[in-house]
Amino acid sequence: MSCRRETVAGLSSCVAYNSVHCVRRRLPRQIVFLAHRRGRGFPMVVFDPEVWSAIDLAALTSRFVTVRGTVTLYRDRPQIVVTDPAQVAFP
Repeated sequence: MSCRRETVAGLSSCVAYNSVHCVRRRLPRQIVFLAHRRGRGFPMVVFDPEVWSAIDLAALTSRFVTVRGTVTLYRDRPQIVVTDPAQVAFP
């Protein structure tokens, strides 16, 4: 797999994680924090309800996950906003 754990804001990237730290459902967005170990996770943010419903949440919580997209900063923390369910993969 060619995904890297390092992320740089403004660049297209692929982040790979093996667990879900937590899921926060706050309208108008859903946030999934992905983590390799306990602690602060990497946020995968979904605004579109149709995209959220197309993501396999059971697989998200039980399998290794990769997320592709452009890394942006929100309150000085990196995140990826998912606009297409194809950005989330379960290799």
